[in-house]
Amino acid sequence: MNNDQIAIVGGGHMGRALLAGLLGAGHAAATLRVADPVAAQRERLAHEFAGVVVTADNGDAASGAATWVFAVKPSELGAAARGLAALAARERPLVLSIAAGVRIASLAGWLDTPLPIVRCMPNRPAEIRAGVTGLCAGPGVGAGQRARAERI
Repeated sequence: MNNDQIAIVGGGHMGRALLAGLLGAGHAAATLRVADPVAAQRERLAHEFAGVVVTADNGDAASGAATWVFAVKPSELGAAARGLAALAARERPLVLSIAAGVRIASLAGWLDTPLPIVRCMPNRPAEIRAGVTGLCAGPGVGAGQRARAERI
């Protein structure tokens, strides 16, 4: 697992804003991966964020990444997490979720393995690194992981 790699599951408005903010903060494009099921959205992301790996497959984006960011709608989070549960059990990433109203316990249940999980509530100005993000770390999130979540 590469500690620099960040996988973003969901390339919609907030996923895109997070990508822009991470790149603006100095993250190398080669360390960022994003998955989105919509072909037109993937094309836009690939065009706008040259060098970022853009894929339709959540597993391809998440595999080997030390940090996974779930940037999907709350109603889609369960399916996305369940689809990555086996990979999560093997790789044990730091998991960040920006899905409003979804409890850490729910996400942990869908991932079906104890993982460090942080709920985050960013806003769109994150795109220009001017946003405010509330964070809530679940049990088992260490100081280094908290610091990584804050940096992201």
